[in-house]
Parts: sequence; C-alpha cells; structure tokens
Amino acid sequence: MFRRDTRNRGLSAALIVALLVQSSPGLL
Repeated sequence: MFRRDTRNRGLSAALIVALLVQSSPGLL
C-alpha cells in the first residue's frame, strides 16, 4: 500500500514534527 507513498511519508513525518513542536516548543 505504501510502496509509492514515499512523498506522502515525508509529508506525514513533517506533520508529526510540526505537532511535536506545537505540543512542546521547548525542544527547539
């Protein structure tokens, strides 16, 4: 299913990072 979703995988990772930054801005 996710063999061709390499770009979508990167986008999901970026969204996860954004959520982490919003939930805990102290990391940066």
